[in-house]
Amino acid sequence: MIFVKDVDYSENRIIKKYLQKLSNKHDWKKIISVVSKKVNKNLKSHDFNHIINVLNYSYKLSKFYKVDYDYLFLIIILHDLNVSIENLKNHNLVSAKEAKEFLYKLSFEKKLINKIVFSIKNHVRSYTFKHNYLNKLDIETKILCDSDRLDSLGSIGIIRMTEISIKQNIPYFISRNDKLNQSYYGNFKWLEKISNNFYLKESKKLSKDKSKIIKEFNKIFLKEFNN
Repeated sequence: MIFVKDVDYSENRIIKKYLQKLSNKHDWKKIISVVSKKVNKNLKSHDFNHIINVLNYSYKLSKFYKVDYDYLFLIIILHDLNVSIENLKNHNLVSAKEAKEFLYKLSFEKKLINKIVFSIKNHVRSYTFKHNYLNKLDIETKILCDSDRLDSLGSIGIIRMTEISIKQNIPYFISRNDKLNQSYYGNFKWLEKISNNFYLKESKKLSKDKSKIIKEFNKIFLKEFNN
């Protein structure tokens, strides 16, 4: 995990790598500064440190494909604006709306704004499959989705889900059949369920060790409660 404090994010290692790839059309440092203040610092699982981690994974994945780095960078830094525990289930729609308003204020082209909004809405897979948009996803959106999911796995994924579970005020365990949002165990089971579900083969390779951590953790968790 790349962890950063309240500093100038434009000096972050992975962001500096991205800045070398971005065009000179926009004031990227200003955009980064404003966006870093628009994420919810009270929900650590979706704060700007999460954005940094998603950027890190996306940069690794982007090397395998021909991508529009301006577009990729924008959909990643804007995909989790003002996320809270109350709007978590539809945070993709909340973030898309926030991103649209933000980009209009900066006079981005309407065509690009609509493209970014569509991508952010579809970083939640349930939305994509509900609306049958799978065949409309571009490579940048798939990279966003997979990178976001990679940060949900491994020890960091467990920590992030623990914070969410605490804020949900749910029990640790009810039964082996616990579902997502019913208990800590149900939430951790969901992480295991999604741990091999990626759009890109390169993402599956990156997830291998992280998936093992989730599976082993769940085994230990269930064993302790059975005892």
